[in-house]
Amino acid sequence: MVRAMTIGGPALRWCLMLVLTAVPASASAAACGDELPQGRVACACGDTVVTDARLLATDPVVASVCPIDGLIIRAGELAESIQLDLGGQMIRGSGSGAGVRVVYGGSHGAAIVGAPAGAHGTIAGFGTGLRADAGNRVARVSRLELRDNRFEGARLRIAGTLLEDVVARHNRGDGLYLRGTGGRLVGVRSEENGQNGIRLFTRGMAVDAIAVRNARSGIIVDGADNDLAAASARDNGRDGVLVRGSCTHAARVDGSDRIRMSPREVPR
Repeated sequence: MVRAMTIGGPALRWCLMLVLTAVPASASAAACGDELPQGRVACACGDTVVTDARLLATDPVVASVCPIDGLIIRAGELAESIQLDLGGQMIRGSGSGAGVRVVYGGSHGAAIVGAPAGAHGTIAGFGTGLRADAGNRVARVSRLELRDNRFEGARLRIAGTLLEDVVARHNRGDGLYLRGTGGRLVGVRSEENGQNGIRLFTRGMAVDAIAVRNARSGIIVDGADNDLAAASARDNGRDGVLVRGSCTHAARVDGSDRIRMSPREVPR
C-alpha cells in the first residue's frame, strides 16, 4: 500500500517558496513597441522591445522602479536595425539586471537614443546600465546618461559602434567597459565612478572622451591602433591615461593626470 504524503506548516511554506522562485523573472514580460500590428504597445519593466519605440512619461517602465531588467531589445529576425528612443525619460532599477539589454539589434545593430539634441535620457540604479554581449548588437548610442548603477554604466561588445554625447557618472564599477574592434567615442564624459572612468579592450577605436574624478584610473586602453589624440583625463585616483599596447596617437598631455605607456598588450 502506498501512503499519500501530506505537507503542512513550515514544510508547505518552503515548498511554495521553491515553486515561486522557480518561475522565471521574465515570465510576465511582453512584446512592446510603436509599430506592432495592433498599434503602439507601451513598455513595462522586463518587456522586450521588438519594433522601433519611443518612451512616453506614461509608460509603466518610466513610471515605476524595475525589479530586474528594464527593457530587452530584440529586433525581428529579418530587421536591419531597431531604435529605442528614451524620449528624455529616465528608467530606474533596484540594483539588479540591466537597464537596457540588447539581445539582437538587427543586421546593422540597434540605435539607442536618450533624448533630442541638447538633452539626455537616463538609465539609473540597475546592476549594469546598458549591456550587449555580442559585437553586432549595437550600432549607436547617443545622448544618454548612465548613472548610479551597481556595476558598470555600460558593458558592451562593440564592432564599429558609435557612442556620442554619452555621460557615465556615479557608477560603482567602471563608467564604460568596452571590448571589440573599431568604433568611436565622441563627446563622451565619464566622471566620479567607483573604479575606472573608461576601460577599453579594443583595436582601431577613436577616443574623443574625458574622464574626471574617478576612484581609479581615468582611461585604460588594452589593444592596438587606438587613436587617443582627443582623449584626456584629470583628477583621477591613479593614472590619467594608461595605455597597454600601441596607439596611433597619444592622449593629450595638457590638463591630464599622469599618462603612462606600456608595451604589453592583453590578448584578445
